[in-house]
Amino acid sequence: MKKIIILFCICCFTVTFAQQTSVKPDRWDKYTSPNTDNYFYHHFKKYIEKDLISTKYFNNNTSKIILEFNLDSIYNVENIRVNTKSKTLEDAILKGLQEIDFSKISIQAASKFHNYSLQLLAIENGKAVLKCSSNVLNEVPPILDGCEQKLNYKDYHKCFTDNSIYYIETAFDTTKISEKHTHIYPKVSFGKNGKLSLINVDSDDSLIVEGTEKSIQNFNQRFKPATLNGVIDDYEVGLVLDTDDMGESNKSNFFENASSNSELANHFKKQIPTHLINKEQLNLKQNSVRITYSYNNKNQIENIKTNAENKSLNDALIQAFQKLPSDKYIVSNINLLSGYAFQVIAYDNNKENIIKCSDPAVIPEVLPVFDTCEKSKTIVELRKCNQESLSKYVSRNFNTNLARGLEPGVKRIYAIFKISKTGEITDIKVKAPNNNLENETIRVLEKYKVISPGYQRGKPVNVKYSLPIAFKVEGSNKMSKFDSPSENNAFRNY
Repeated sequence: MKKIIILFCICCFTVTFAQQTSVKPDRWDKYTSPNTDNYFYHHFKKYIEKDLISTKYFNNNTSKIILEFNLDSIYNVENIRVNTKSKTLEDAILKGLQEIDFSKISIQAASKFHNYSLQLLAIENGKAVLKCSSNVLNEVPPILDGCEQKLNYKDYHKCFTDNSIYYIETAFDTTKISEKHTHIYPKVSFGKNGKLSLINVDSDDSLIVEGTEKSIQNFNQRFKPATLNGVIDDYEVGLVLDTDDMGESNKSNFFENASSNSELANHFKKQIPTHLINKEQLNLKQNSVRITYSYNNKNQIENIKTNAENKSLNDALIQAFQKLPSDKYIVSNINLLSGYAFQVIAYDNNKENIIKCSDPAVIPEVLPVFDTCEKSKTIVELRKCNQESLSKYVSRNFNTNLARGLEPGVKRIYAIFKISKTGEITDIKVKAPNNNLENETIRVLEKYKVISPGYQRGKPVNVKYSLPIAFKVEGSNKMSKFDSPSENNAFRNY
């Protein structure tokens, strides 16, 4: 028997969780000729032990393990990604990667803007085999208008993906969507002919398929086609569309009456240097940086946060807010169960970030209330209670026996879901070491009781949550209870 130690935490999140494939699944077959007698095969064979060559380490619905990375102009490796479930296998691959001298390998160009990849393992006839690319795949993504100023692949790909989603969501006919739909998952191709086309939609709803087809047909943004090893080719991408953001009306500025010339804006202009403002990678979809805060039972401001990904900008914004005279953000009728948010930085039509502040006291947000948390008196108490409530519920109801049979070590499950406008847990997506754990996570979450949904401006809204669960499997006959580390909360994504 094995001992399974389970660590649990829950947090709201502000990014869309999605698996995205950059190009066709067989692009390595087409451009890198994988086989068992080349430089990369013999190199990685020294690092990948035979027991790591197993189908159980492949992600669900994938038949290849791919190593992706970026290179700067002097061949330093960065932004490394490996699509495997096994940390041990990933570590072995990374160790092998560190020993490669890319300056001595034929690469057409070393650029932060390019994406490089190698096939390392594949499933053939139901078995995993070490079968490596003969050469590096050098991928230059389609160049979409509005993102061409990004200087590295990671920033560009985020802008390219988010802006593509924005254009498709904006053109979507909202009459094709029902309340039950929270996300739509199309796979599209940025063609070598310069046109966007739909490959498929993960839906059996004819209205959703029709709406997706029409919105993509209306896509009229210019892009330069992708190249793979210097050859112009189609570029397939899996996208995640959020039905909350569908339609032109939903793309209006959430923070009304924002201004670049207000007294509040001038305060932040004095405090935040321009070079720091432009470090944040904003785009059409992720188009603002905002500050959130709440009040304690003494009516004092606490829990000040921003959604800035750049740490220096985050710290500077919080410090600038703390220097702001209290009369500049007076909140009448304070609700201790509400959070408050206001915009500070916006993505401008000229494709740059600017200080543009909204009223800091007009966007109250109320969190969903989970089972047994109705008596919480402040937002901090409610967050803590929500976490503890769900943690205890999962601890009591999750069938941990399903983790038996896994190799020793830490195993992780990642789930995302929504608390709908009607207070139901919907749109559950799970990544886990096997299908049994995925199904168990969904089963448990579907039965959880939510007392009331989240609200903004007095209206119910969908609220996104993430749920990471870590399993530590050890040799023993005992199983521990769930342990809940502290929560890392933000509210919803505007």
